[in-house]
Amino acid sequence: NPANAKLTVKEGIACLSGGDTLQIHAGTYDEALSYEEGVRFPSGTPSAHTYIQGYGSDVVTIKAPSASLGTHVISVDGAAYLEFGNIIVDGNLVKPTGIASQGPSHHNTYKNIEIKNVNRTGISMPQHDLVNDGNNFFSNIKIHDIPTNLVQIPQGGQGMYIQTNLNIVEYSEFYNVIGTGVSA
Repeated sequence: NPANAKLTVKEGIACLSGGDTLQIHAGTYDEALSYEEGVRFPSGTPSAHTYIQGYGSDVVTIKAPSASLGTHVISVDGAAYLEFGNIIVDGNLVKPTGIASQGPSHHNTYKNIEIKNVNRTGISMPQHDLVNDGNNFFSNIKIHDIPTNLVQIPQGGQGMYIQTNLNIVEYSEFYNVIGTGVSA
């Protein structure tokens, strides 16, 4: 609702209830959307997903500020039936991970997402719960520029690190990533 426009993405997310849509207008938003920063994404339902997306063809960049808490630009902690779309995630060379699941998260959709300048992993989906994790859908994901000199683990970084079950990855690109494109 334009009458209730917010200045930050965090403020917009704080107003959401399950099944709502947050449309983000063009700009670079210097903020981390993580659990450590107090951000909680409200779960949708199978018939009413919660949407967080760039508005129309607007270019929307979520860029990690150098003084933010935590290790992720965006962390989806225990949320389900979320849909992210039309967003650029920029780790600003200060965050190890672009998008991460830090708790049982499932049935989430990520479309038209670009992730760049993270220090280790573009998308991280570790297994937290054998029953309630997974069933995520990734489409048209572009992950690039994970620099070799900043990766602190011997095997290098990963475009995507997925341990959860029943995920689909389609039409995605990985380049300038030291290590692996997809590690499952």
